[in-house]
Amino acid sequence: MRRPREPVCEIDSPEALYAKDVVLVVEVISPGSRRTDVVTKRSEYADAGIEHYWIVDPEAATLTTLDLSSRGYVEQVRRGLCVIEAPLPVTIDLDAALS
Repeated sequence: MRRPREPVCEIDSPEALYAKDVVLVVEVISPGSRRTDVVTKRSEYADAGIEHYWIVDPEAATLTTLDLSSRGYVEQVRRGLCVIEAPLPVTIDLDAALS
């Protein structure tokens, strides 16, 4: 499993983090990581059972939310004001956050 760069969790050490413990993974695409973030990690996280995976694309000003189902990830591309209920209720103004 990949190690988080900035983990947000209630454990003492990221080394003790297992896929089953992950509530949400958020990736911010950088110019050199697009394929890895959008294709490779998506497949790895689905295989590991990560239920919620978000991809922030600063160039496109989008937030892609991926929610794991029995048939793979269900994808929703969001723009502008994003109101999200799962895995936690949050409202994100993408335009303001990415400007």
